[in-house]
Amino acid sequence: MTTPLLLCTDLDRTLLPNGVEPESPDARWRFTHLVEQPEVILVFVSGRDRRLVQEAIKNYLLPRPDFVISNVGSTIYDLRQGAWQLWSHWQEEIAPDWNGLDHQALRLLLSDLDNLRLQEHSKQNRYKLSYYLPLHLEQQSLVKKIEARFQQYGVAANLILSVDEPAGVGLARYPSAPSQQAACSRVPARLSRHPAPSDPVCR
Repeated sequence: MTTPLLLCTDLDRTLLPNGVEPESPDARWRFTHLVEQPEVILVFVSGRDRRLVQEAIKNYLLPRPDFVISNVGSTIYDLRQGAWQLWSHWQEEIAPDWNGLDHQALRLLLSDLDNLRLQEHSKQNRYKLSYYLPLHLEQQSLVKKIEARFQQYGVAANLILSVDEPAGVGLARYPSAPSQQAACSRVPARLSRHPAPSDPVCR
């Protein structure tokens, strides 16, 4: 029996071109050939939300993954049965990190801080709070203020800073504390069984 190979990959600037750097010749073709092997379990790991991951799969003719870890680790989908099945157990696991506060409550905690511009509704989710930042901003002082505010209210959250070069903006995202790596580490436990019937199916 062949040992399963769990392959977790980012999308933007790893598997896909995004920015000024060109795509490596034949990279996606070689990648597709690799993941067609029956022992490979493919996981896409991305800061993108579900809709943007779906767009990337369609636009770049990517192979269909077995799992998608999206929204910087705050959401996991199981695609092995065809539909996008939300992994509700992961949501239950990360829920305590915000110490009983919901998305709206965290927004209010940060509402008096300058230079934070809330991202669109489609880029938020239950356990991810996302903002745009000016590219010229000196980020360290703002980060310290936010971390102190979260610590005061017992909120455990990761700060993930990045740059959207095509849009010319910085991004600040606050998912619940478990990282994308932590989400990846939960996948092997799921491989030996079918998705639980109680998990909602998203088509």
